[in-house]
Amino acid sequence: MATRAIIGIGKLVTGDIHKPLSDATAIWIDDGYIKGIGRADDFPLESADMVIDVQGMTVCPGLIDAHVHNTLDDYAPQQREIGWLENALLVGTTTIISEGEQGPGFPRFFDDPIGTKATAILAKRIFDRFRPAGALKMHGGALVLVRGLTRDDFQEMADAGVWPVASLEQHGPHLPLGTDAIVLEAIVERVRERLGAGFQALFLPMMHLGKSPEHLTFPGTVSLQASTLLAVVDDLVASLAAHQFQRFVFLNGHGGNTALLQSVGPDLRYKYGVRVYYLDLWGSSFFDDIIAELFPSLVGREVHAASVETSLLLHLRPELVGQVPGTSTHRAAADQESADLTGTVPFGWLARDFGTSGVIGDPSLASAEAGEQILAYAVERACRMLQEIYDMHEGD
Repeated sequence: MATRAIIGIGKLVTGDIHKPLSDATAIWIDDGYIKGIGRADDFPLESADMVIDVQGMTVCPGLIDAHVHNTLDDYAPQQREIGWLENALLVGTTTIISEGEQGPGFPRFFDDPIGTKATAILAKRIFDRFRPAGALKMHGGALVLVRGLTRDDFQEMADAGVWPVASLEQHGPHLPLGTDAIVLEAIVERVRERLGAGFQALFLPMMHLGKSPEHLTFPGTVSLQASTLLAVVDDLVASLAAHQFQRFVFLNGHGGNTALLQSVGPDLRYKYGVRVYYLDLWGSSFFDDIIAELFPSLVGREVHAASVETSLLLHLRPELVGQVPGTSTHRAAADQESADLTGTVPFGWLARDFGTSGVIGDPSLASAEAGEQILAYAVERACRMLQEIYDMHEGD
């Protein structure tokens, strides 16, 4: 292990905002790590592999650039610059963190989950071994979310040391993390086409993150706090209410948001004078009729990553569906005396209470044909509800 000593320091900047300067005049470095800060006679200089006398210079910690757009080496395609990582050392940057590897044709731009995962793992391994100019530490291999990544993909990348920077919510071992967004986007797209240009409504961009603490024990899940989600909703309504928008419909595709969205309605009505309506796929009886028709043998409730969502993904994006579990978690829960949603008393649950798969329900009944019917049902019902809201206020 190499040891180095820096002596003769005139001023030492600590990086501590509460005590920015130190009267130390020497630093002891062992195998690349700072092991001691003090005065020259505090350290065995005679045993050091190298002693550097900086003769009164100021020494400060290296800067960290926490967001860069890098490729797999020391080349920046947008600037067509070679050696840009080495150049960062000239301005004192010693640590750089990737925002996610990118460049012409990179998988992250094409919703390519396999390519994106492979790129992240490859970049992590490259930059673990490559230090530009021999000194700069590049934390490569950050993951950018693309549709189709599954919980198991995140576990594989975590095992490989990849730092994920964005994700949504686990949907068992067989469905992608973006399942809620894929389903809701498909419904909204068809609803807009069905209602036509004469239907006067503004569809805001989808919010891809919600409140999902019940799934946080599974890799790939990111959850907003209740206060964060409520603040975002309030800001959106406040912005539009200021421009005379008076009626709002929360088209919600995630059950974890249901109670919060319903609770905030009266507050928004009181605060901004607007009317708030709820079109909720999972927090009500929205799918009950079609579930009873298509899955008459279903035991227990349809809750998460089960027959409805699996059928929808088999219809909409079959290439993103993995091996579908062949058992019902309700039966497993009953066998193991675990959580049971068939009772009449509500309780706070986590997905792990129903087993290790992340599924709550019975996905084995799913089919692409059922997914096509469920989607048509959802579009029809959403159109009917939106038209009802529209007709109530026509002429306002």
